[in-house]
Amino acid sequence: MISYPIKQSSTAQPLLFLLISSTDHTTPVTGATPTVKISKAGAAGAPPSGAVSEVDATNMPGWYKVAGNATDSSTLGPLILHATAAGADPCDVLYPVVAFDPQAATNLGLSSLPTANPAAAGGMLTVGTGAGQINPSSGKAPATLVSTDVTGNLPADIQTIKTQAVTCSGGVTVPAATLASTTNITTVGAVAGSVASVTAAVTLPSMPPNWITAAGIASSALNGKGDWLLDSGYTTPPTAAAVATAIWTDTASGDFSVSNSPGYAVKNGLPILLTQAVPTSNTPQTVGDSLNAARAQGFGKWTLVGTALTLYAGDGTTIVRTFTLDSATAPTQRF
Repeated sequence: MISYPIKQSSTAQPLLFLLISSTDHTTPVTGATPTVKISKAGAAGAPPSGAVSEVDATNMPGWYKVAGNATDSSTLGPLILHATAAGADPCDVLYPVVAFDPQAATNLGLSSLPTANPAAAGGMLTVGTGAGQINPSSGKAPATLVSTDVTGNLPADIQTIKTQAVTCSGGVTVPAATLASTTNITTVGAVAGSVASVTAAVTLPSMPPNWITAAGIASSALNGKGDWLLDSGYTTPPTAAAVATAIWTDTASGDFSVSNSPGYAVKNGLPILLTQAVPTSNTPQTVGDSLNAARAQGFGKWTLVGTALTLYAGDGTTIVRTFTLDSATAPTQRF
């Protein structure tokens, strides 16, 4: 006898079998102690792992069961039960062991099928015009989609789009022309971002008068951009002749005649104010100080007392500089 299917490795369903009297072959046998063997997918028979017991002698006489056991149903294929008992005919039952779940009402336990109801969230699509349904009229599925309905890219009907006039934001109008048309965009308003390239001529607005002069530029726009001197106090730069006069005191290189001018000094051998006497004292680190030191070193009086070397001015009295030697007898350096 072929019985109901059993899910593989399941404990949900027992193995039910019926014992009938071997005397009249019709009366159910109650109170028996059946000996049960099972064979999994044609293997040798062996006692089941599940416990054998009577179902209900009073209300269901003759019915016995092997409790659901994952070991007994571990092998896909036919599971054969053979039961014997004293005073009863032998009983043989075949239970198909399957990979799906015969007790699962939504998808029979098949992992590739959703468990939600069709057309519901997480369920399978159905044909129709309601929510969660598609209407494949003429081989197409028209719908109004929002950004959250899809991920990735949607195929577009370019053949239809290219013949339609499209008005975009930002003042851009795409006319009803082919995509290759050179008049794709007829009007462009404000464009945010950058434009990679423009193949046609670009017409710029006319430039207002004085647009790049002082009258056309706000004074604040020039702040920190250099000395433009665009106000009423602007002074014309001096000419080359004026620069020469200011430097050389004479404009002509052949007649430097103003005494003590740079031009006259260069022409006549630098006699400019070099005949004055060098004072005996000067401000430290000045040209006069250097001249005093040179004169004292080369021509002036000096004295050596111990390690103290003293240099005097031209009057032989004024001290110009005092040095300390590293040795009183054999000095090698001064400080």
